Amino acid sequence: SIEYYATNVQKPPFNDPRVRHALSLAIDRDFLAEKTWGGAAVPAYRMTPPGLQNYTPPEIAAAGETQLDREDKAKELIKAAGYGPGQKPLKIEIRYNTNDSNKNTATAVADMWKSVLGAEVTLLNSDIKSHYAYLQNKGDFDIARAGWVGDYADPQNFLFLGLSDNAVSNYSRYKNPDFDALLKKSDETGDQAARMKILSDAEAMFMKDEPVIPLI
Repeated sequence: SIEYYATNVQKPPFNDPRVRHALSLAIDRDFLAEKTWGGAAVPAYRMTPPGLQNYTPPEIAAAGETQLDREDKAKELIKAAGYGPGQKPLKIEIRYNTNDSNKNTATAVADMWKSVLGAEVTLLNSDIKSHYAYLQNKGDFDIARAGWVGDYADPQNFLFLGLSDNAVSNYSRYKNPDFDALLKKSDETGDQAARMKILSDAEAMFMKDEPVIPLI
């Protein structure tokens, strides 16, 4: 399973990859996993969870860095994008469906974005049915909480969330024809080793574009 924040990649300034990457880098996932979730989760830096058989996920550079290094890079990126202390503050609304874990996560992330990026963050919660209906109906949002539990243990069952024709659960409205083509190619590949390599390449592309922010 994966808990993540979807970013509205069609809405400025979240259509700027520097902003999305800065937001991701500024989140202390170790704190979320150990403190907010009481050790019941592990930090996530990619869309696929660990433990998928015969799958070698792409390397994510940030995963091997210290949190201080990540935060320094986040500050540089947000400054380059024209936001942060001494510039105009980045204004963010985090939407989440109501429960204590989601609230605590949103509160912690808001504090991180405020302290590291100088962002002005507000929270908006709603019941789960209203929350997902709003996202699926293409409601206006900045950042929105989402989660996925795989129907089966395969990377495709997580990466399909980024397909441009996935009208139900591509909440970020991500569209990349090259990513779509890789997933289509994986569906048509019978050799499992080759298929897993294609899916790893697709995930690398997806995480480079970073339409979502994996959390735990």
